[in-house]
Amino acid sequence: MQDLICSKCGPIGTEYYTEMKANNNVARCLKCDSFIKNLPQGNEPTFYFGKYKDQKIKDIEDMGYLKWCLSGKGPKLSESIRKAIQDRITQFEYLAR
Repeated sequence: MQDLICSKCGPIGTEYYTEMKANNNVARCLKCDSFIKNLPQGNEPTFYFGKYKDQKIKDIEDMGYLKWCLSGKGPKLSESIRKAIQDRITQFEYLAR
């Protein structure tokens, strides 16, 4: 954990907790429960919506669902999620040869 500064409490050191909100790892103050900041994620890209919510994209085998995600009919995707989905589709196409 890193030392952070709460806008209400001031320097809080490591007195904060993290939680996942949408697709962000969020730091919140333990004293006043205020939002501090989004923390960088070192995790693998993970679905944050739909029937595969909280599952890693690299583990999804439903090609139709992956293509639907990229079709623009689903939720708006970050560039990193979009790239992970495209990489997974490419992997399937390579294995199908």
